[in-house]
Amino acid sequence: MHPDVFSWIQVGEGNRLWGWTETLRPFHGRAFAIEHRLGLGVLTPLACALGLYLGRRMPLCRVAMVVIFLVWIFVTFLPGDVLSIAAMAACCYALAILFRNRAWPEMRYAAIGIIGSLYWLGWITSPDLRAVGLTALGLCFIELVRSRNTPGWRAADWIALAAMTLSLYPVAVWIYPLGMASPLAALALLRWPDRRKEIALAAAGSMLLLLVLLVELIIPEAILRAVLAVPMAIAAAAASPRGRPSGPRVFGVLAVAVPFLLFFYHQDSLWLSLSHRIPGAVGIRAIGRAVPILLYPAALGLGLLVDRLASSGRRAAAWLLAAACMAEQVVRNDSFDVAQNRATIAAIARKVDHTRPALYYRPCTEVSWPVFSVEAMWASLDSGVPTVDGYSGYAPPDWIGFLQIGSEIGKPVRETLSDWERARCLPQGSVQWIGEDCPEREGWTRPPRRPGSQGTRTTTEDGRPHGPSVATP
Repeated sequence: MHPDVFSWIQVGEGNRLWGWTETLRPFHGRAFAIEHRLGLGVLTPLACALGLYLGRRMPLCRVAMVVIFLVWIFVTFLPGDVLSIAAMAACCYALAILFRNRAWPEMRYAAIGIIGSLYWLGWITSPDLRAVGLTALGLCFIELVRSRNTPGWRAADWIALAAMTLSLYPVAVWIYPLGMASPLAALALLRWPDRRKEIALAAAGSMLLLLVLLVELIIPEAILRAVLAVPMAIAAAAASPRGRPSGPRVFGVLAVAVPFLLFFYHQDSLWLSLSHRIPGAVGIRAIGRAVPILLYPAALGLGLLVDRLASSGRRAAAWLLAAACMAEQVVRNDSFDVAQNRATIAAIARKVDHTRPALYYRPCTEVSWPVFSVEAMWASLDSGVPTVDGYSGYAPPDWIGFLQIGSEIGKPVRETLSDWERARCLPQGSVQWIGEDCPEREGWTRPPRRPGSQGTRTTTEDGRPHGPSVATP
Protein backbone atom coordinates (compact mmCIF):
# COMPACT_ATOMS: atom_id res chain seq x y z
CA MET A 1 0.00 0.00 0.00
CA HIS A 2 1.39 3.36 -0.99
CA PRO A 3 0.71 6.19 1.46
CA ASP A 4 -0.40 9.65 0.57
CA VAL A 5 -0.88 12.83 2.57
CA PHE A 6 -4.24 11.72 4.00
CA SER A 7 -3.86 7.98 4.39
CA TRP A 8 -2.28 8.13 7.86
CA ILE A 9 -5.73 8.65 9.42
CA GLN A 10 -6.98 5.28 8.20
CA VAL A 11 -6.40 1.66 9.15
CA GLY A 12 -7.74 -1.54 7.63
CA GLU A 13 -9.38 -2.23 4.31
CA GLY A 14 -12.44 0.06 4.26
CA ASN A 15 -12.68 3.49 2.70
CA ARG A 16 -12.85 6.87 4.37
CA LEU A 17 -16.61 7.37 3.80
CA TRP A 18 -17.54 5.12 6.74
CA GLY A 19 -16.40 1.53 6.84
CA TRP A 20 -19.71 -0.02 5.76
CA THR A 21 -20.05 1.90 2.51
CA GLU A 22 -17.89 -0.50 0.53
CA THR A 23 -20.16 -3.46 1.23
CA LEU A 24 -23.50 -1.67 0.89
CA ARG A 25 -22.08 0.47 -1.94
CA PRO A 26 -24.32 3.55 -1.61
CA PHE A 27 -21.93 5.23 -4.08
CA HIS A 28 -21.08 3.65 -7.40
CA GLY A 29 -17.33 3.67 -7.61
CA ARG A 30 -14.78 4.26 -4.91
CA ALA A 31 -13.75 7.65 -3.67
CA PHE A 32 -10.15 6.57 -3.09
CA ALA A 33 -7.77 3.99 -4.47
CA ILE A 34 -7.22 0.85 -2.43
CA GLU A 35 -3.88 2.06 -1.09
CA HIS A 36 -5.63 5.13 0.32
CA ARG A 37 -8.58 3.34 1.94
CA LEU A 38 -7.10 2.24 5.24
CA GLY A 39 -10.32 2.38 7.24
CA LEU A 40 -10.53 4.33 10.47
CA GLY A 41 -13.10 6.43 8.66
CA VAL A 42 -13.65 10.13 9.13
CA LEU A 43 -15.41 10.59 12.45
CA THR A 44 -12.97 8.51 14.51
CA PRO A 45 -9.75 10.36 13.55
CA LEU A 46 -11.51 13.71 13.88
CA ALA A 47 -12.67 12.79 17.38
CA CYS A 48 -9.14 11.64 18.27
CA ALA A 49 -7.64 14.88 16.96
CA LEU A 50 -10.21 16.98 18.83
CA GLY A 51 -9.48 15.13 22.07
CA LEU A 52 -5.73 15.68 21.71
CA TYR A 53 -6.32 19.35 20.97
CA LEU A 54 -8.49 19.77 24.07
CA GLY A 55 -5.75 18.15 26.15
CA ARG A 56 -2.91 20.06 24.51
CA ARG A 57 -1.76 21.45 27.85
CA MET A 58 -1.16 17.94 29.17
CA PRO A 59 2.41 16.67 28.58
CA LEU A 60 1.16 13.23 27.53
CA CYS A 61 -1.10 14.74 24.86
CA ARG A 62 1.77 16.83 23.55
CA VAL A 63 3.92 13.72 23.27
CA ALA A 64 1.08 11.94 21.46
CA MET A 65 0.72 14.78 18.97
CA VAL A 66 4.46 14.80 18.31
CA VAL A 67 4.46 11.02 17.76
CA ILE A 68 1.55 11.25 15.32
CA PHE A 69 3.22 14.07 13.42
CA LEU A 70 6.59 12.31 13.20
CA VAL A 71 5.08 9.01 12.08
CA TRP A 72 2.95 10.82 9.52
CA ILE A 73 5.99 12.67 8.17
CA PHE A 74 8.06 9.48 7.96
CA VAL A 75 5.52 7.18 6.31
CA THR A 76 3.69 9.65 4.07
CA PHE A 77 4.51 10.20 0.43
CA LEU A 78 5.30 13.87 0.01
CA PRO A 79 6.54 15.96 -2.94
CA GLY A 80 10.20 15.43 -2.15
CA ASP A 81 11.74 17.70 -4.77
CA VAL A 82 9.44 20.58 -3.85
CA LEU A 83 10.26 20.23 -0.15
CA SER A 84 13.96 19.99 -0.93
CA ILE A 85 13.93 23.25 -2.89
CA ALA A 86 11.86 24.95 -0.18
CA ALA A 87 14.32 23.73 2.47
CA MET A 88 17.18 25.06 0.34
CA ALA A 89 15.56 28.49 0.19
CA ALA A 90 14.93 28.45 3.95
CA CYS A 91 18.59 27.56 4.61
CA CYS A 92 19.79 30.39 2.38
CA TYR A 93 17.51 32.83 4.18
CA ALA A 94 18.67 31.64 7.62
CA LEU A 95 22.34 31.89 6.64
CA ALA A 96 21.83 35.41 5.31
CA ILE A 97 20.19 36.43 8.60
CA LEU A 98 23.05 34.93 10.63
CA PHE A 99 25.64 36.81 8.57
CA ARG A 100 23.60 40.01 8.63
CA ASN A 101 23.76 40.26 12.41
CA ARG A 102 27.29 40.15 13.83
CA ALA A 103 25.97 39.64 17.35
CA TRP A 104 25.69 35.87 16.76
CA PRO A 105 29.23 34.74 15.85
CA GLU A 106 28.94 31.40 17.63
CA MET A 107 25.79 30.42 15.74
CA ARG A 108 27.36 31.55 12.48
CA TYR A 109 30.47 29.44 13.09
CA ALA A 110 28.33 26.46 14.11
CA ALA A 111 26.19 26.71 10.98
CA ILE A 112 29.21 26.93 8.68
CA GLY A 113 30.92 24.09 10.55
CA ILE A 114 27.89 21.80 10.21
CA ILE A 115 27.43 22.53 6.51
CA GLY A 116 31.16 22.21 5.84
CA SER A 117 31.39 18.89 7.69
CA LEU A 118 28.65 17.45 5.48
CA TYR A 119 30.83 18.06 2.45
CA TRP A 120 33.97 16.67 4.03
CA LEU A 121 32.03 13.55 5.04
CA GLY A 122 30.91 13.11 1.45
CA TRP A 123 27.21 13.70 2.17
CA ILE A 124 26.59 15.84 -0.90
CA THR A 125 23.30 14.12 -1.63
CA SER A 126 21.59 16.80 -3.69
CA PRO A 127 22.30 19.91 -5.74
CA ASP A 128 20.07 21.77 -3.29
CA LEU A 129 22.53 21.06 -0.48
CA ARG A 130 25.38 22.12 -2.75
CA ALA A 131 23.51 25.35 -3.46
CA VAL A 132 23.33 26.01 0.28
CA GLY A 133 27.05 25.35 0.53
CA LEU A 134 27.76 27.81 -2.26
CA THR A 135 25.55 30.39 -0.55
CA ALA A 136 27.45 29.87 2.71
CA LEU A 137 30.76 30.23 0.88
CA GLY A 138 29.59 33.41 -0.80
CA LEU A 139 28.53 34.88 2.55
CA CYS A 140 31.87 33.87 4.08
CA PHE A 141 33.69 35.53 1.21
CA ILE A 142 31.71 38.76 1.68
CA GLU A 143 32.42 38.65 5.42
CA LEU A 144 36.15 38.23 4.81
CA VAL A 145 36.17 41.15 2.39
CA ARG A 146 34.34 43.37 4.88
CA SER A 147 36.68 42.47 7.75
CA ARG A 148 39.98 42.39 5.83
CA ASN A 149 41.30 45.51 7.57
CA THR A 150 40.34 44.46 11.10
CA PRO A 151 43.05 43.26 13.53
CA GLY A 152 41.49 39.81 13.83
CA TRP A 153 41.79 39.01 10.12
CA ARG A 154 43.96 35.94 9.51
CA ALA A 155 45.27 34.21 6.42
CA ALA A 156 43.85 30.96 7.80
CA ASP A 157 40.36 32.29 7.16
CA TRP A 158 40.72 32.47 3.40
CA ILE A 159 42.64 29.18 3.38
CA ALA A 160 39.67 27.54 5.12
CA LEU A 161 37.35 29.22 2.61
CA ALA A 162 39.36 27.82 -0.29
CA ALA A 163 39.47 24.35 1.29
CA MET A 164 35.70 24.33 1.79
CA THR A 165 35.24 25.46 -1.80
CA LEU A 166 37.35 22.56 -3.02
CA SER A 167 35.38 20.10 -0.88
CA LEU A 168 32.21 20.87 -2.83
CA TYR A 169 33.40 19.12 -5.97
CA PRO A 170 35.62 16.22 -7.03
CA VAL A 171 39.26 16.84 -7.89
CA ALA A 172 38.56 16.57 -11.61
CA VAL A 173 36.16 19.51 -11.33
CA TRP A 174 38.04 22.03 -9.23
CA ILE A 175 41.49 21.30 -10.67
CA TYR A 176 40.74 23.64 -13.60
CA PRO A 177 39.85 26.79 -11.63
CA LEU A 178 42.66 25.99 -9.17
CA GLY A 179 45.13 25.71 -12.04
CA MET A 180 43.93 29.03 -13.41
CA ALA A 181 43.82 30.97 -10.13
CA SER A 182 47.05 29.75 -8.49
CA PRO A 183 49.57 30.99 -11.12
CA LEU A 184 47.78 34.31 -11.40
CA ALA A 185 47.82 34.71 -7.62
CA ALA A 186 51.53 33.86 -7.47
CA LEU A 187 52.36 36.42 -10.17
CA ALA A 188 50.25 39.03 -8.40
CA LEU A 189 52.10 38.39 -5.12
CA LEU A 190 55.43 38.95 -6.88
CA ARG A 191 54.16 42.23 -8.29
CA TRP A 192 52.31 43.50 -5.19
CA PRO A 193 53.80 41.75 -2.09
CA ASP A 194 52.09 44.17 0.29
CA ARG A 195 48.57 43.24 -0.94
CA ARG A 196 48.56 39.64 0.23
CA LYS A 197 45.07 39.77 1.74
CA GLU A 198 43.42 41.17 -1.35
CA ILE A 199 45.23 38.73 -3.65
CA ALA A 200 44.29 35.74 -1.50
CA LEU A 201 40.66 36.81 -1.41
CA ALA A 202 40.64 37.44 -5.15
CA ALA A 203 42.05 33.95 -5.80
CA ALA A 204 39.46 32.26 -3.56
CA GLY A 205 36.64 34.34 -5.00
CA SER A 206 37.64 33.67 -8.60
CA MET A 207 37.76 29.92 -7.91
CA LEU A 208 34.30 30.04 -6.39
CA LEU A 209 32.95 32.10 -9.29
CA LEU A 210 34.49 29.80 -11.91
CA LEU A 211 33.01 26.73 -10.25
CA VAL A 212 29.56 28.28 -10.23
CA LEU A 213 29.83 29.39 -13.85
CA LEU A 214 31.34 26.17 -15.20
CA VAL A 215 29.38 23.62 -13.16
CA GLU A 216 26.18 24.99 -11.71
CA LEU A 217 24.75 27.50 -14.14
CA ILE A 218 24.84 25.10 -17.09
CA ILE A 219 22.16 23.03 -15.32
CA PRO A 220 18.61 24.36 -15.83
CA GLU A 221 17.62 23.36 -12.30
CA ALA A 222 20.34 25.62 -10.92
CA ILE A 223 18.58 28.64 -12.40
CA LEU A 224 15.44 27.80 -10.39
CA ARG A 225 17.52 27.41 -7.24
CA ALA A 226 19.20 30.75 -7.86
CA VAL A 227 15.83 32.41 -8.45
CA LEU A 228 14.69 31.10 -5.06
CA ALA A 229 17.90 31.61 -3.09
CA VAL A 230 18.91 35.10 -4.22
CA PRO A 231 15.63 36.84 -3.23
CA MET A 232 15.80 35.11 0.15
CA ALA A 233 19.30 36.44 0.75
CA ILE A 234 18.32 39.93 -0.43
CA ALA A 235 15.26 39.93 1.84
CA ALA A 236 17.40 38.89 4.79
CA ALA A 237 19.95 41.59 4.07
CA ALA A 238 17.26 44.27 3.72
CA ALA A 239 15.23 43.25 6.76
CA SER A 240 15.21 45.75 9.59
CA PRO A 241 16.66 44.65 12.95
CA ARG A 242 13.22 44.90 14.54
CA GLY A 243 11.57 42.61 11.98
CA ARG A 244 14.43 40.13 11.92
CA PRO A 245 13.95 36.80 13.75
CA SER A 246 16.13 35.93 16.72
CA GLY A 247 19.34 33.94 16.44
CA PRO A 248 18.07 30.73 18.12
CA ARG A 249 14.98 30.73 15.91
CA VAL A 250 17.07 31.14 12.77
CA PHE A 251 19.38 28.34 13.88
CA GLY A 252 16.29 26.19 14.48
CA VAL A 253 15.25 26.79 10.87
CA LEU A 254 18.61 25.40 9.78
CA ALA A 255 18.25 22.42 12.12
CA VAL A 256 14.92 21.51 10.49
CA ALA A 257 15.79 22.32 6.88
CA VAL A 258 19.20 20.63 6.61
CA PRO A 259 17.84 17.07 7.20
CA PHE A 260 15.39 17.63 4.35
CA LEU A 261 18.32 18.54 2.11
CA LEU A 262 20.20 15.44 3.22
CA PHE A 263 17.47 12.87 2.77
CA PHE A 264 14.68 14.25 0.59
CA TYR A 265 16.30 14.74 -2.80
CA HIS A 266 14.51 12.40 -5.24
CA GLN A 267 12.76 10.73 -2.29
CA ASP A 268 9.02 10.45 -1.70
CA SER A 269 9.20 9.52 1.97
CA LEU A 270 11.59 10.17 4.83
CA TRP A 271 11.13 6.58 5.96
CA LEU A 272 11.99 5.13 2.56
CA SER A 273 15.07 7.35 2.41
CA LEU A 274 16.29 6.27 5.86
CA SER A 275 15.12 2.67 6.21
CA HIS A 276 17.97 1.20 4.18
CA ARG A 277 20.40 2.65 6.74
CA ILE A 278 18.65 0.91 9.68
CA PRO A 279 19.17 -2.87 10.00
CA GLY A 280 15.91 -4.72 9.40
CA ALA A 281 13.95 -1.54 8.69
CA VAL A 282 13.34 -2.38 5.02
CA GLY A 283 10.67 -4.82 6.22
CA ILE A 284 8.53 -1.84 7.29
CA ARG A 285 8.04 -0.27 3.91
CA ALA A 286 4.23 -0.03 3.68
CA ILE A 287 2.03 2.36 5.60
CA GLY A 288 -0.31 -0.44 6.71
CA ARG A 289 2.51 -1.74 8.91
CA ALA A 290 3.27 1.60 10.54
CA VAL A 291 -0.22 3.03 11.02
CA PRO A 292 -1.06 0.75 14.00
CA ILE A 293 1.55 2.73 15.93
CA LEU A 294 -0.79 5.71 15.65
CA LEU A 295 -3.63 3.83 17.33
CA TYR A 296 -2.09 4.39 20.76
CA PRO A 297 -1.83 8.21 20.67
CA ALA A 298 -5.13 8.39 18.76
CA ALA A 299 -6.86 6.29 21.43
CA LEU A 300 -5.60 8.74 24.05
CA GLY A 301 -7.35 11.60 22.26
CA LEU A 302 -10.58 9.66 21.78
CA GLY A 303 -10.66 8.54 25.40
CA LEU A 304 -9.98 12.06 26.60
CA LEU A 305 -12.83 13.46 24.47
CA VAL A 306 -15.32 10.85 25.68
CA ASP A 307 -14.23 11.47 29.28
CA ARG A 308 -14.64 15.23 28.88
CA LEU A 309 -18.16 14.79 27.49
CA ALA A 310 -19.15 12.39 30.27
CA SER A 311 -17.69 14.52 33.08
CA SER A 312 -19.42 17.66 31.78
CA GLY A 313 -22.85 16.07 32.03
CA ARG A 314 -23.15 15.13 28.36
CA ARG A 315 -23.28 11.39 28.92
CA ALA A 316 -25.64 10.84 26.02
CA ALA A 317 -23.23 12.62 23.68
CA ALA A 318 -20.35 10.52 25.03
CA TRP A 319 -22.24 7.28 24.41
CA LEU A 320 -23.33 8.46 20.96
CA LEU A 321 -19.74 9.33 20.00
CA ALA A 322 -18.42 5.98 21.23
CA ALA A 323 -21.17 4.09 19.39
CA ALA A 324 -20.57 6.03 16.17
CA CYS A 325 -16.82 5.33 16.28
CA MET A 326 -17.48 1.63 16.91
CA ALA A 327 -20.00 1.50 14.05
CA GLU A 328 -17.45 3.12 11.79
CA GLN A 329 -15.12 0.17 12.35
CA VAL A 330 -17.69 -2.50 11.46
CA VAL A 331 -16.32 -3.34 8.05
CA ARG A 332 -17.10 -6.45 6.02
CA ASN A 333 -14.46 -6.59 3.34
CA ASP A 334 -13.55 -9.06 0.68
CA SER A 335 -10.86 -11.40 1.97
CA PHE A 336 -9.29 -14.74 1.21
CA ASP A 337 -10.89 -17.93 2.45
CA VAL A 338 -8.77 -19.14 5.35
CA ALA A 339 -9.93 -22.75 5.01
CA GLN A 340 -9.27 -22.83 1.29
CA ASN A 341 -5.87 -21.24 1.76
CA ARG A 342 -4.88 -23.77 4.41
CA ALA A 343 -6.12 -26.61 2.20
CA THR A 344 -3.91 -25.39 -0.65
CA ILE A 345 -0.88 -25.23 1.64
CA ALA A 346 -1.61 -28.70 3.03
CA ALA A 347 -1.90 -30.10 -0.51
CA ILE A 348 1.52 -28.69 -1.38
CA ALA A 349 3.03 -30.02 1.85
CA ARG A 350 1.73 -33.53 1.08
CA LYS A 351 3.66 -33.55 -2.19
CA VAL A 352 6.96 -32.68 -0.57
CA ASP A 353 9.61 -35.37 -0.83
CA HIS A 354 11.33 -35.43 2.56
CA THR A 355 14.38 -37.16 1.08
CA ARG A 356 15.23 -34.07 -0.97
CA PRO A 357 17.37 -31.25 0.49
CA ALA A 358 14.97 -28.51 -0.65
CA LEU A 359 11.87 -27.82 -2.72
CA TYR A 360 10.79 -25.28 -5.29
CA TYR A 361 7.10 -24.68 -5.95
CA ARG A 362 5.73 -23.05 -9.08
CA PRO A 363 2.17 -24.11 -10.01
CA CYS A 364 0.84 -24.60 -13.52
CA THR A 365 -2.09 -22.27 -12.90
CA GLU A 366 -1.72 -18.56 -13.57
CA VAL A 367 -1.07 -17.45 -10.00
CA SER A 368 1.02 -14.39 -9.21
CA TRP A 369 4.44 -15.13 -7.81
CA PRO A 370 3.81 -13.51 -4.39
CA VAL A 371 0.86 -15.87 -3.85
CA PHE A 372 2.56 -19.16 -4.71
CA SER A 373 5.82 -18.04 -3.09
CA VAL A 374 4.11 -17.42 0.25
CA GLU A 375 2.20 -20.71 -0.12
CA ALA A 376 5.52 -22.50 -0.66
CA MET A 377 7.01 -20.87 2.43
CA TRP A 378 4.04 -22.03 4.54
CA ALA A 379 4.32 -25.52 3.03
CA SER A 380 8.00 -25.51 3.93
CA LEU A 381 7.12 -24.76 7.55
CA ASP A 382 4.52 -27.54 7.56
CA SER A 383 6.82 -30.14 5.98
CA GLY A 384 10.11 -29.12 7.54
CA VAL A 385 11.86 -29.10 4.13
CA PRO A 386 13.53 -25.81 3.14
CA THR A 387 12.14 -24.03 0.11
CA VAL A 388 13.90 -22.08 -2.58
CA ASP A 389 10.84 -19.84 -2.87
CA GLY A 390 10.93 -16.47 -1.20
CA TYR A 391 9.01 -13.24 -1.03
CA SER A 392 9.72 -9.62 -0.21
CA GLY A 393 12.64 -9.21 2.18
CA TYR A 394 12.59 -12.88 3.18
CA ALA A 395 14.27 -14.76 0.36
CA PRO A 396 17.39 -16.93 0.03
CA PRO A 397 20.60 -15.23 -1.10
CA ASP A 398 21.07 -14.81 -4.87
CA TRP A 399 17.36 -15.47 -5.38
CA ILE A 400 16.89 -12.95 -8.19
CA GLY A 401 17.10 -15.64 -10.88
CA PHE A 402 13.89 -17.28 -9.68
CA LEU A 403 12.10 -13.93 -9.71
CA GLN A 404 13.09 -13.46 -13.36
CA ILE A 405 11.68 -16.81 -14.54
CA GLY A 406 9.21 -16.24 -17.34
CA SER A 407 10.53 -12.76 -18.16
CA GLU A 408 12.54 -11.75 -21.20
CA ILE A 409 15.82 -11.93 -19.29
CA GLY A 410 14.96 -14.98 -17.19
CA LYS A 411 16.13 -18.55 -17.69
CA PRO A 412 13.91 -21.65 -17.71
CA VAL A 413 13.04 -23.15 -14.35
CA ARG A 414 15.22 -26.23 -14.68
CA GLU A 415 18.24 -24.20 -15.77
CA THR A 416 17.74 -21.78 -12.88
CA LEU A 417 17.49 -24.67 -10.45
CA SER A 418 20.63 -26.23 -11.93
CA ASP A 419 22.54 -22.97 -11.43
CA TRP A 420 21.27 -22.83 -7.86
CA GLU A 421 22.34 -26.41 -7.14
CA ARG A 422 25.73 -25.91 -8.76
CA ALA A 423 26.40 -22.75 -6.72
CA ARG A 424 25.67 -24.65 -3.49
CA CYS A 425 27.49 -27.86 -4.41
CA LEU A 426 24.25 -29.86 -4.48
CA PRO A 427 23.74 -32.83 -6.82
CA GLN A 428 22.03 -31.88 -10.06
CA GLY A 429 18.28 -32.51 -9.85
CA SER A 430 18.33 -32.82 -6.06
CA VAL A 431 15.98 -29.86 -5.44
CA GLN A 432 12.38 -31.01 -5.84
CA TRP A 433 10.36 -28.97 -8.31
CA ILE A 434 6.68 -29.14 -7.44
CA GLY A 435 4.97 -28.26 -10.69
CA GLU A 436 7.49 -29.95 -12.97
CA ASP A 437 4.77 -31.59 -15.09
CA CYS A 438 3.53 -28.24 -16.39
CA PRO A 439 3.18 -28.07 -20.20
CA GLU A 440 5.83 -26.24 -22.14
CA ARG A 441 5.31 -22.51 -22.32
CA GLU A 442 7.38 -19.41 -22.63
CA GLY A 443 10.23 -19.39 -20.14
CA TRP A 444 9.78 -23.08 -19.28
CA THR A 445 11.49 -26.27 -20.47
CA ARG A 446 10.38 -29.76 -19.55
CA PRO A 447 13.34 -31.92 -18.53
CA PRO A 448 13.46 -35.53 -19.70
CA ARG A 449 11.64 -37.76 -17.24
CA ARG A 450 13.90 -40.06 -15.30
CA PRO A 451 13.24 -43.79 -15.51
CA GLY A 452 10.78 -44.99 -12.91
CA SER A 453 9.43 -41.52 -12.17
CA GLN A 454 5.73 -40.92 -11.87
CA GLY A 455 3.74 -37.77 -11.93
CA THR A 456 0.29 -36.78 -10.82
CA ARG A 457 -1.76 -34.40 -12.88
CA THR A 458 -5.30 -33.16 -12.63
CA THR A 459 -7.10 -32.08 -15.76
CA THR A 460 -10.07 -29.92 -16.60
CA GLU A 461 -13.11 -31.16 -18.50
CA ASP A 462 -11.45 -30.47 -21.85
CA GLY A 463 -8.35 -32.42 -20.84
CA ARG A 464 -5.99 -29.49 -20.22
CA PRO A 465 -3.56 -29.78 -17.29
CA HIS A 466 -4.73 -27.87 -14.27
CA GLY A 467 -3.43 -27.37 -10.77
CA PRO A 468 -0.03 -28.06 -9.17
CA SER A 469 1.63 -31.37 -9.82
CA VAL A 470 4.86 -33.07 -8.86
CA ALA A 471 7.22 -35.56 -10.38
CA THR A 472 8.41 -37.96 -7.73
CA PRO A 473 11.45 -40.20 -8.05
